[in-house]
Amino acid sequence: GDFRLRASVSADLRVQLLSTTTGGTLWRGSGRAERTVGSMDMSGGRPTVAVRDVDEVWDEVVNEMVWQATWDFRPTRVKE
Repeated sequence: GDFRLRASVSADLRVQLLSTTTGGTLWRGSGRAERTVGSMDMSGGRPTVAVRDVDEVWDEVVNEMVWQATWDFRPTRVKE
């Protein structure tokens, strides 16, 4: 039969900026990312295997989460 296995990593990031004067929350951000590390497919009795460098995958996950979490601080254009 045909089947597919997949290995992935995922992570969530939540950040908070607090006032040193009042202790109140000034801003919150979050991000979530998931990437595939490896997979194996079996189709027609022939296996296919794909594997990525785990450190490279984690770099992508962390970069994506930070990008999402800090979106409020990035300049954007608004069409009026």
